[in-house]
Amino acid sequence: MNVQAATNGAINGLLEKYKTDEAPTPTPNNSNGFDVAEYLNKYGVKVIKTKSHGSSKLYCLEHCVFNSEHKNEAAIGQTVDGKLFYQCFHDSCKGRTWHDARQVISGSDRIAERLEVKKQPTVDNEKKITLITYGEISEMEVKNDALVEGLLGRRESLIISGPSGIGKSAFSNFLTLVAASPPPDGLWGKFKIQRPLTSFVVQSENGMAAQTVRLSKLFKASPELTRGAERVITTKVGTDCRLTGSLTDPDFQNILLDSLEAVNADILVLDPLISYHGEDENDNAAMRRSLDCLTIICDKADVSPILYHHYNKNGQTRGASSIRDWAANMLLMDYANTDDDRVVIKMTHDKARNFQQQPCFYLDRTPDLTFLLCEKPGGRQEDQTCAVVDCLLDLGGCVSSQTILIDAVKEKLRCGRTTAQRAIKNAINFKKIMPTKKEKNGASSGYKLSK
Repeated sequence: MNVQAATNGAINGLLEKYKTDEAPTPTPNNSNGFDVAEYLNKYGVKVIKTKSHGSSKLYCLEHCVFNSEHKNEAAIGQTVDGKLFYQCFHDSCKGRTWHDARQVISGSDRIAERLEVKKQPTVDNEKKITLITYGEISEMEVKNDALVEGLLGRRESLIISGPSGIGKSAFSNFLTLVAASPPPDGLWGKFKIQRPLTSFVVQSENGMAAQTVRLSKLFKASPELTRGAERVITTKVGTDCRLTGSLTDPDFQNILLDSLEAVNADILVLDPLISYHGEDENDNAAMRRSLDCLTIICDKADVSPILYHHYNKNGQTRGASSIRDWAANMLLMDYANTDDDRVVIKMTHDKARNFQQQPCFYLDRTPDLTFLLCEKPGGRQEDQTCAVVDCLLDLGGCVSSQTILIDAVKEKLRCGRTTAQRAIKNAINFKKIMPTKKEKNGASSGYKLSK
C-alpha cells in the first residue's frame, strides 16, 4: 500500500499492519479478519454450537450475556458481508444489539488491538438483480433505526456548513461527545439520540496540541461529556492527529474501511470536506463521483457520514450543487447579531430528506466551546425569558409556589396566564431557572435560579 500517496503524509504506526495491496473481502464466517469464535473464546464466552441461518452464521451461546438465566436462547450472528448482530429469544432482551453485547463482553477494549486483522484477496461478488413492484415495497415493514431522530438516519448523510471561524470543528467535538453519551432529551431537546454512538473522526485542521487544549476546556466546563470520550476515536499520525486523503483513492478508501470496522463505528466524521477530495469543487460531476465513493464506503461499513463544509464569499454553501443534492440532511451555521460579546449561532435545518425540518434555533457558543440552546437575540422570547429571571430575582431567587412566579410574570409582562406559563417554560428550557423539588403528583412545587 502506498501510504504516502493515500494520506499526503507519513501515517507512521496507524496502519503498520496493513502492508498489502490486497483489499479485504467479506466471508460468511470471518469477514475482514474478525474471527467471532476467537473473540468469544478470548473473553470466556462459551459457544455451544455454530449453525447457518440464511446467509448468516450464528454462534449459539450457552448463556445470554445480559442474563445468565437465559440458557440456550442467545446467539451472536455474522452476516455474509461481516456485520455483527445479537439475538436472544427472551422477551426482556428484545432490542439488544451487537453494540450492547460487545460492551458487556469486552467493555472499552479495542477489537483492533485484540485481534489480528487478516487480509483476503479481492473478489468481485456479482450482485443479483431482481424485480419488485411499488406495491410490494409499500407493504414492507420499515424499522425506525435513525441514529439521531430528525437529523441523521442510518447510512444517511449530514452536511454541516458555515463560514470560517464560526467554530465548526469545535462543534464537531461537542456533537460527537454528546452523541457518545446522550442526555435523555437528546440534542438541545430537539433531536433524540437512540443510543450511545461511536464516531470515527478524520480531520485535517487541528493538531494534537490544539485538540488537547480544546478538549481540556470542554471537559472542564462539561465533565459529563467525558463519559462518552472513549466512543470518539480519531487517527494518530506520528505525534499528530491530522489526516488527509482522497475519497476516490482505493488506498485511502481501505484506510477508512479498516479503521471504521476496527472501532465498530456508527458515524464517520470528515472535517472539512475539501481535505478529502482532489476535484474542482465547482464541478458537479467530479464532486458527485467523490461523494458517491463515500456512499459506498459508508454502506460497506454500515456508518452514517457527517461532513463539515465551508461557506463561499457570498455566505452560501460552497461549491457545486451536487454537494447539496447528495446530502440527505443539512444544518447551516450563521452568526446571529447580538448586543454583547456573546457568539450566538443561528442554526438552520436546511434539508431533511426523510425527516420533518425543524424551525431555526439558536446556540450560544461559550468560551469553553460548548454549544448551548439559547433564545433568539433581541427577540420577544429573549425579552420574556429575561422578564422571568427578573421576577425571580425580585422574589429572592426562589419561590415555593408556581402561582407566585406566574402572577409576578403576568404583572411584569401584562399578559395572560398562558403566556406567563410559556415564558417560564422557555426560561427552564434555556436553563435560566429550574424547578424545585417535585410533589408526589410529579408537578413542581416552585422555581429557583439556575446555578
